Amino acid sequence: KQSVQVATAALEIDKNNVKALYRRAVAHRQLGDAEQAKADLKAALQNDPANVAVKKELASLKKELETAKLAQMKGLQKAFSRSGSLLYDDKEQEKKQKEEEAKRKKQQEEELLKKRKAEWEDECVKRMAKGEPALSFEEWEKERKEKETQEEKRKKEERKKAREAAKAAAKQADSDSDDDELTEKELAQLRGYKKTADGRVTSYFTREQSDHEKSLIGDIAPKRLEADCTSTPVAASSAADGGKGNPSVWNQAGTTWEEKNTTDWCRERLEARIRETTAKVEDVVASVKGVENMTGE
Repeated sequence: KQSVQVATAALEIDKNNVKALYRRAVAHRQLGDAEQAKADLKAALQNDPANVAVKKELASLKKELETAKLAQMKGLQKAFSRSGSLLYDDKEQEKKQKEEEAKRKKQQEEELLKKRKAEWEDECVKRMAKGEPALSFEEWEKERKEKETQEEKRKKEERKKAREAAKAAAKQADSDSDDDELTEKELAQLRGYKKTADGRVTSYFTREQSDHEKSLIGDIAPKRLEADCTSTPVAASSAADGGKGNPSVWNQAGTTWEEKNTTDWCRERLEARIRETTAKVEDVVASVKGVENMTGE
């Protein structure tokens, strides 16, 4: 049933859609509605006379209908060969079924009416509790029907939006007369490869950055780190080179940060600070003339 509904929705958008006609015909046949299936297959064949799948399904259906017709004829011959009581019994049984159906329908209507009256009584009690006037059953029934009408309009609007969305999706989808045959795009996706904007073939899962994303990240190319011992006592050299500022063997390009031996630089700076140091006690001023020895790290 769901297949019939989906195919019918597609045909509301495009009444000549061969695939939708074929799918609905197959669904009707499985549900036992052979005549409707035959009508859909004929319509599909009229729009696409070369469709092999539709031709096969129509031929199979015609054969099934002929077999059913022969079985029906045999049953009728068997019925008329008797005294005719079989047909009379069938009519009596059909009449009895109709009476039972009418009785069951009337009973259901009475139960629904009883249920609605109970709801109406509850509504009247709530209104009186709030100090509002009670409604008659006819007025309450009228309001209920109006609410049902509004709800039906809302559902109809939702179905309309769903059809419009399905129509938009159908325009974007690749047209394929047979689900068993894959399009070139589908085959490319199964292989796991795709082409980038510049024509390169790469993995399907590779994601390219947009121009906006590249502008946010900026230039991320590797750059050489220049040593500046005057401002920062750390540069690209190793402690094993004696503080000469040369990079290590594995870092000949000098593009990777390394720790530098800054002992000499620290000594010079510390000695200069000590020489600048002065002390004043009353009228006596003491200053450092020189540094003879400095130990420690």
